[in-house]
Amino acid sequence: MIPADGKKIMILCGEPSGDRYAGLLAGAILKIDPDAYLTGVGGDHLEKAGVRLIKNIRSLSVSGFTDVLRRLPAIMKIRNKITRAIIADPPDMIVMIDFPDFHFSVAKKIKRHFSGKKTPVLVYYIPPQIWIWRKRRIRLIKRFFDAVIPVFPFELELYRKQSVPVFYSGHPIIDCLRYQCQEKTERDEDSSLRIAILPGSRAHEISGLLPVMLDGVRRYAETYQPSGSNIVVRIPVINHIGEDFYRLVIARQNKKIEKASFLVEFHTDVYHSIAVSDIVLSKPGTNNLEIAYSGKPFVVIYRTNFINWLIIRMFVKTRFASLVNILSRKEIIRELLQKNARPEMIAEEINRIITVSDYRNQMQEQLKIFTESAGLNAKINIAAENAKFLLSLTDVAV
Repeated sequence: MIPADGKKIMILCGEPSGDRYAGLLAGAILKIDPDAYLTGVGGDHLEKAGVRLIKNIRSLSVSGFTDVLRRLPAIMKIRNKITRAIIADPPDMIVMIDFPDFHFSVAKKIKRHFSGKKTPVLVYYIPPQIWIWRKRRIRLIKRFFDAVIPVFPFELELYRKQSVPVFYSGHPIIDCLRYQCQEKTERDEDSSLRIAILPGSRAHEISGLLPVMLDGVRRYAETYQPSGSNIVVRIPVINHIGEDFYRLVIARQNKKIEKASFLVEFHTDVYHSIAVSDIVLSKPGTNNLEIAYSGKPFVVIYRTNFINWLIIRMFVKTRFASLVNILSRKEIIRELLQKNARPEMIAEEINRIITVSDYRNQMQEQLKIFTESAGLNAKINIAAENAKFLLSLTDVAV
């Protein structure tokens, strides 16, 4: 039931990371304004925060151009369902999180329908990385959105120069990291080498990257592992995918891994897995910020099909894949991409991190500098600050 005086806010996200931030934001909004009525598209985090879901993102999250094309009819169907819901019962505000191409299409249809009428306030939270590629999308943001909430400090001036209303308080990952740091993290006191593996949050990413990452560990164990030492591999499981899928990928695509001389453990807490590990193998993405914050040495590994890679190279105007390297404008973390994402090169980098103390220490020092420059050490509650800003916009909306 909608409270008589409650503000109606819709929150839209299409990725697991966006759902996590959306859940924090929704919880902060409801804490400030318990009468607010929140609907949206997201996952478990958004729903647990008290948001009535129109659609769960399990059928929405995609990655890569070929994946988008393959699932385009389903994506268009979801988009139409969302726009119909907005038209039938217009909210006071719509907050769109990441997932740019989908959200631009929704925003365009909304603006077109409400032309000349009272339009819901549209806010883009975690806007597309126009500073990496497709810079012209800032024109779409300026055209369709009433305000933008970026997550890196340098983005503030970027939007100001384009006269786009902007509010910045910090990266929402700070709230997640602060909570994790409040929890006591312990690891068993043994001499085992612990390696965390983060192959992504989508099934096809896991299918493509998990086997080569594990094969890299296997190659390290066979080539470099000291006699009598142990290796423990920790794999954080994505809830909606489930542990059985990971086991199936290992068994189906690389049976020799099952006989490797290391122990594979499945866990539910990605932060704890990072915290208790010595090294992390990860795909590029937001989780690179989490690893950097932890100060753990890590290796970025990625490969995709030829068409996706060709299109990426055509549009992306940076030589790096990891946000850590992109924002630092230099290679702090080794990136093994496409043809270099090979077991022997992964094994070589693991061994280098373990055995070359100067290399490892320099990496960790550079990660510390990075977290400070990227604003990841802020002490404020990011979700609360963003919630206050959004609610202030609904107060002045006409």
